[in-house]
Amino acid sequence: MEQDGSGRSFLERFPMLRGEGGRCALALLALSLTVRLVPAYLVYGSFDVGAWELVAREWQLGHNPYQTGKLNWPPLWPLLLIYVGRMQTIYGLPSYFAVKLIPICADAALTLALYFWFLSRESAAVGAFKRALWYALNPIPIATCALQGQFESLPALFTTLAVMAGSQTASRKAQVRSALWLALGGLAKFWPLFLLPAFLRQLRPARRQLQYALLAVAPTALSLLLLYLDDPDPILHNVILYRGRHGMWGLTIPASFLPQPTGEWLAQLVLVVLWAAWLVVYFLTWRRGSLAQVACLGVLTFYVFTPGFGLQYLEWVVPLALLADWARFRLFTVLATLNIATVYLFSPFNGEYFDFLRRTHTPLFWATNMNPHHVHMLILIGLPLWLFFIWWWASLLRDIMAGCAA
Repeated sequence: MEQDGSGRSFLERFPMLRGEGGRCALALLALSLTVRLVPAYLVYGSFDVGAWELVAREWQLGHNPYQTGKLNWPPLWPLLLIYVGRMQTIYGLPSYFAVKLIPICADAALTLALYFWFLSRESAAVGAFKRALWYALNPIPIATCALQGQFESLPALFTTLAVMAGSQTASRKAQVRSALWLALGGLAKFWPLFLLPAFLRQLRPARRQLQYALLAVAPTALSLLLLYLDDPDPILHNVILYRGRHGMWGLTIPASFLPQPTGEWLAQLVLVVLWAAWLVVYFLTWRRGSLAQVACLGVLTFYVFTPGFGLQYLEWVVPLALLADWARFRLFTVLATLNIATVYLFSPFNGEYFDFLRRTHTPLFWATNMNPHHVHMLILIGLPLWLFFIWWWASLLRDIMAGCAA
């Protein structure tokens, strides 16, 4: 058996991979990859897939992909699309399939991370395996990366790893790893950095809090600064000032029925409410609850108070809820799956999802996509889920304030 420099075999260094634990890990990896790769290859996906194809093509032509207007985040995902383009060229993969491979691999890695986390806390590998199956076979991340073609698994993976490492409060090295994982999450999307107070609350003294914050935030801030200095306009308008579409979710629903200037004002007001809600939540939980609970609550705060929402956002809370709120997580999985399925089934006219077997939109798509009827339909479909998030948010906050264990 192959040994490292210390004379120990690979399996001796990683005892969780021995015996039943290793077999369960391999089974989870194979299963999570299969249920994502097969539909990813058979289905083209939403218009997001076309956006990534365009970005990869712009890279190959030597152009700044941020000028396409398709990128609204820090540079990790567009940098990965460089390698997607090269992989597609070398192996002759379909472009729509190639752009999904990295998110699918990240999703499978997240499944294994959850499994090993549960295994470290369970007496039997079978129990950890069954718990991790809730992510491996969860329709929410499967639909997000394999059908819609989004890359939410990247920030979700890094944030979950940051929570796992940060939960080891006695270890200084673990806190450094946690900050680095959170920094990678911020390089993928901004939302992991909005959970920063959940990580800082457990650190002492204030110097360590400052060090953690700088380590987590600096990579994203520096990367955006370099991109801005290179080409200010697309970074300012497409990334820094990007707010998403409002009026179809939560507190901004009335904006769809108001004159546009009034609707824009309402969206800005709701954004202020979101920031205020985060401040209140982190203040109330500063000395209470586990890191996983407070991070989960931070994501739920976004769901309740955000002025803009997309189906792909639903993946953010899945791994955190698996760690922090097992009972309500299962109900959420059922409701969110029904929500996604309803949008897919009742939106064939918009060409965004149910036209994903073809990569070109019909004239009917351009005539109906995001018209008032479509917007009102999406409001009705999403309203029950938003109301559920309000209940979940209030219930989890109550549990944390009462000192209930995760």
